[in-house]
Amino acid sequence: MPTIDFGELDVYAHNTEDMPFTATLYDSSGNPASLAAGDIVYCVLSERTDGEPRAAVLTARSDQATANKTKVFVLSLGTASPHVGASGYVRLGQADLAAIVAAWASSVSSKRYVAEMYYLDDSETEPENARKIFLRGVIHLHRSAA
Repeated sequence: MPTIDFGELDVYAHNTEDMPFTATLYDSSGNPASLAAGDIVYCVLSERTDGEPRAAVLTARSDQATANKTKVFVLSLGTASPHVGASGYVRLGQADLAAIVAAWASSVSSKRYVAEMYYLDDSETEPENARKIFLRGVIHLHRSAA
């Protein structure tokens, strides 16, 4: 399944930010696919080393919100025929973003994080519950909008 690069998105720590997504999905044979009703969609923000994701700083899931209300909302599962992408948005909770920024040195005004969206395909057996990344990009987190 191809991973789509959404580029870079500016996000501000003292706001609640909604990041919309559309995901055109394919099965392991390359055929059009859709999410299933029980699939859990994840959005993970990770530290970057040479542009690649490393340690996760925030994980959002579609089945439960974080204590600070960060959550993936799936609005449509998509369809395989006709091939229509799944869609929704990631709500990045203000308190979760502020907690990430609070760990920075005071001289740091912004940082870039790798953002990956994926779901665990429970229909896969090799490997079991295969992680299917469908969207990747960069979240440029700013300390403030000023």
